[in-house]
Amino acid sequence: MDKKGELWILEYFYLFGRLFLFALVMVFIFFLLSDFMVREVNTQDQQADILLARALHNDCFGEGLNSISLNKFNQERLNRCMTTSNEKMGARFSLSDLDLNLNKDIVTVWGPTCYGERNSVDCYVRELPVRVNGEEAVLKMEVIFL
Repeated sequence: MDKKGELWILEYFYLFGRLFLFALVMVFIFFLLSDFMVREVNTQDQQADILLARALHNDCFGEGLNSISLNKFNQERLNRCMTTSNEKMGARFSLSDLDLNLNKDIVTVWGPTCYGERNSVDCYVRELPVRVNGEEAVLKMEVIFL
């Protein structure tokens, strides 16, 4: 092969090398940017868990670890400790013992229920065994997002 042929091959290697490097950099930039894109995330399930944890706190209904004071389980305390900036959300708390001697409900201000029409609402139900005045009971929380 003469020198012209060798230069021609070297030019193609140089050109394809630059194209390959350019493509590699573009793919890297694409993956880097796609990782930082804004995504809509449904956090309603986590909000329901946070509300349940807030309800069990001493400032709300709680009286120690998974223990609820029956004196604290009232509408006034619920309105004070469950304030939220989301006006399209509501919660209903039900407290009942295993012998069904206790059956008490308190509700935040909102319209639909979890067992009503479910087309326009997202409903999350949590049940947790708790102690009320030393006795075993179940705290049921329904959180509704309109």
